[in-house]
Amino acid sequence: LLPRRYQVISGVVSDRNGSTAGHCDLVIFNDTWFPAIKTGATSYSRRRHLPVEGVYGVVEVKQSLNEKALDEAMEKLVACHRLHRPLVPRDRITENRERGACTHAISNPLYSAIFAVELARRTDFQDLLTRFVQINKLLKRREVVTALVVLGKGTASWAFADSGDVRPAMFSYEDLYSTLIPSYAPASADDCAFYRFAQHLSSHLYHSVLGAEDVAVAYGEAGERQHIKLANAEWQIPVDEDLMDF
Repeated sequence: LLPRRYQVISGVVSDRNGSTAGHCDLVIFNDTWFPAIKTGATSYSRRRHLPVEGVYGVVEVKQSLNEKALDEAMEKLVACHRLHRPLVPRDRITENRERGACTHAISNPLYSAIFAVELARRTDFQDLLTRFVQINKLLKRREVVTALVVLGKGTASWAFADSGDVRPAMFSYEDLYSTLIPSYAPASADDCAFYRFAQHLSSHLYHSVLGAEDVAVAYGEAGERQHIKLANAEWQIPVDEDLMDF
């Protein structure tokens, strides 16, 4: 359902400091601007290593969801949020062009979600929803898991109050400095949980622009820049005289 600029794969998400969140079920990755840190042995390999800077979002998929599975998924997603991910200013126009450097507002919040096909036996969705909110209340704002989706039950996410209106939280500007409000859309015959999830994810992706300018250096050989030496002064090329007039 996503446009071609968003590659949907599974893989290992890591940062430039060598930390990793381990293997993630579903990674929404920008392979147009970002290379893999390490490709898999085959085109079908699940062991691709991906830089967190190039990740739009991470989804943990569960066939059957109960409290234990919820906790495990939350742990994995919070680990992704805690990877070192340099902030990209909100004024960035494309992946390689920006108009300012202020990160008071950002353009690269990491989307994260738990997606379950069904509930485990003797599991109440309201209990899981309560636990989802309680765990998130213990986290820092940029560590908050974005959404919880259970097919046939509903979709939970976050909102914030803005001048009297309630708006979806994008974790990029005003909502970074506002109180988060749990937002719940129960599934019904007229409101499919999967469609609500796709709509929510697409909205986040639409507003997201990543920064790729230093990935090759950050994930390259340590200290490579220290080996650069100045050439002999006699080899230097002076500026053209006609350019000096400019």
